[in-house]
Amino acid sequence: MRDSQMTTFARSDIIDHAIKARLDIISVLETSPREVTGLLRLVESGEINGRLYEGECKCLLGTLTHLKLGDAALNKERRSYDKGDEVYKCMLQQISDTIRSVNSTSPAERWFTYIGQGDTPETNIHSRVAAQWIREWLDSKGMLK
Repeated sequence: MRDSQMTTFARSDIIDHAIKARLDIISVLETSPREVTGLLRLVESGEINGRLYEGECKCLLGTLTHLKLGDAALNKERRSYDKGDEVYKCMLQQISDTIRSVNSTSPAERWFTYIGQGDTPETNIHSRVAAQWIREWLDSKGMLK
C-alpha cells in the first residue's frame, strides 16, 4: 500500500470513528439531560479523565453518574455504607452498576479515553470536539446559556 493510499484509509477511519462517537455521545447525553451542563463545565475545565474507570471514575458515564448523585451524596454514601444505611447502599449499587456497565469499547467511551486529566478544549482536540458536540446538544434542547 502506498503512503497516499494509507493516508486516505487512515482519514476515513478517523472520520468513521468521529461520526460513531458523536452519535453515541448524543445518545448518552439523552439519558442524563440534567447533568449535561455540568459535564460541559468539567470538559472545559480539564476535569475529565476518560482513562480512569476505578475509584473516582471520570469516564463519560462515571462522570454523569457522579453529577447525577452529587459529591455530597457520594461522600456521605461512602461514610454511611458500612453503617447499614439502605439509601446510600442503593446509591453505591447504582454507581457500581453504572461503572460496571460502561463499555470501554463503545465509540463514546473510546472518544473520552483520549481526554486525560488536565486536558481542555484549548489543549486537546478530543476535548474540543466533545465540548462542541455537548454545546450543540444543549443548544438543540434550548439549554445553552
